[in-house]
Amino acid sequence: MLALHGWLDNACSFDALVPHLPEWRIVALDLPGHGRSEHHATGHLYAFLDLVSEVYWAVEALGWSRFAMLGHSLGAAIASVLAGTFPERVLRLMLLDGLGPATESAEGAPVRLARALVDQQRRARVGSVAPVLRRRQQLVELAQAARDMDPRSVEVLLAGGIAERPEGYTWSSDPVLRLSSRSRLTEEQVLAFLANIACPTLVVRALEGIAIDSGVLERRIAAVRDLRVHEVPGRHHVHLDAPERVVPLLRSFMNEEDLS
Repeated sequence: MLALHGWLDNACSFDALVPHLPEWRIVALDLPGHGRSEHHATGHLYAFLDLVSEVYWAVEALGWSRFAMLGHSLGAAIASVLAGTFPERVLRLMLLDGLGPATESAEGAPVRLARALVDQQRRARVGSVAPVLRRRQQLVELAQAARDMDPRSVEVLLAGGIAERPEGYTWSSDPVLRLSSRSRLTEEQVLAFLANIACPTLVVRALEGIAIDSGVLERRIAAVRDLRVHEVPGRHHVHLDAPERVVPLLRSFMNEEDLS
């Protein structure tokens, strides 16, 4: 099983779930620019489809002809598109608070590109360097203040999200990840990927998670041919904050039928 974390998170995002899924060999990636993965060269951004591509090459490097995927947020978006690209290779798809990526209308593409280029130009002038603080606890406190999640969950994520430097501590993720996207898929394109998913799919939505337009969500749910949707109380990182609400759903889904 390939596990894909969310934006600005890292592989530690699944630390609360993995011990409850002992039957599976789970490989949790640090996506490019996240966690302990290397940053892109200066000037190169992290386009969504490039992330999908890099996850595909990771699967190829692992030598997996067929596999399951577990994705949270950005990871759920990547997993959705990859499963729709190679439907014959994905056995099971489990998506936590996500179903497909954010989209942009064709008409909105010029404005998005203009804003992204101006944003990149501005960041280049002022510098895009993460702050370095003398004490690790200062970063912990900043993260706890900024993230809408249990402080203990923040600590779990920061085990893979802080880098130590000679002068102090900083975030291990690439600051460039915060730049605006130059382009996005259209909603029609996302629906085409979702409609091409062939495997059983589970979506676990957090009731206090990421807000999505109800009409968009309904159309995406209708597009996936073999889909189960469950809602659980909790915030966007409910799988870390309260894994006991998520684990039974994952285990029940994986045990529904033989995967051969």
